[in-house]
Amino acid sequence: MGGLKTGLFLCSLLLTACLPRSARQLQGEPQDTSNAAQPAQEPATEEPSGEQTNLPPVADCAELPSSESNLYQLLSLDGSNSYDPEGGEVTFLWELDDIPYGSMTQISDPQSKLTLIQPDLVGQYVASLIVTDEEGQTDKCKLVIEATPSQRLWVELIWNIQGDNLDLHLLSPAAAQEENWYQFLLSEDCYSGNCEEGLEWGDPNSTNDNPQIVFDPDYAQGEEGLGPEVIFIPQPQEQIYTVVVHDVETELGTGENNFTIQVYLDGQLALRTDQDAPAEGHYLRVAEIDTSNWTASLISNE
Repeated sequence: MGGLKTGLFLCSLLLTACLPRSARQLQGEPQDTSNAAQPAQEPATEEPSGEQTNLPPVADCAELPSSESNLYQLLSLDGSNSYDPEGGEVTFLWELDDIPYGSMTQISDPQSKLTLIQPDLVGQYVASLIVTDEEGQTDKCKLVIEATPSQRLWVELIWNIQGDNLDLHLLSPAAAQEENWYQFLLSEDCYSGNCEEGLEWGDPNSTNDNPQIVFDPDYAQGEEGLGPEVIFIPQPQEQIYTVVVHDVETELGTGENNFTIQVYLDGQLALRTDQDAPAEGHYLRVAEIDTSNWTASLISNE
């Protein structure tokens, strides 16, 4: 019997080992579940914090009509395309970052989305617009304006001491020949006292060869006076014009002063000079402009 039990036991082991895996599992063999599919887990979700990131505004500035402008022409600075991406209200602030030396140009309404500027001297004007949203975030854009004269002859005067009153004069050849032209040839002398509407110097059927002066009384005269004063001729005749500076006698202006004259011919700087102003009440001949060969030269007063 012992041998029979042993044989049966061995046979049982052999049969178990030879059975297919599925059959062995039915007989109670432990199952390997390491590679079994796990139940899908729901992705973790973040609880909303209740705060949203504020997007900054977008500043958009443009100049009308163009980025190259004639002097003493009103230009529009337009920020109306600026906006808040979230639909909120924005505020505007225009600033002048750079202007030509001696310019008195200002922005007419700095806090308006559409405002005006009027260049008064040849050169570059840099305007910036700062847009602010309701949360205090800002954005900035810039405009660069190149102001150039369309007139072929353009003369500028600025000076350095407020309250002193300097006058720019342009003499015709007839006036330049006379020592005391200012006493009897005023029609041949363009200056602030007689030339705002222009003087008839050439063809009576055209105004293109007539001189004209432009200036802002708030800055060219009185306590704030520093200039600029400008005389121009759109299409001058071929002759020699003389540039003169007069230090007008006033109660405000005392002591030494100095000035700058700039002459532009066909939009290009032909002459610049910095000099001491004449004594109170005196005239100083500064330069000659020869439009037969489009040159400008200093006059020696030594």
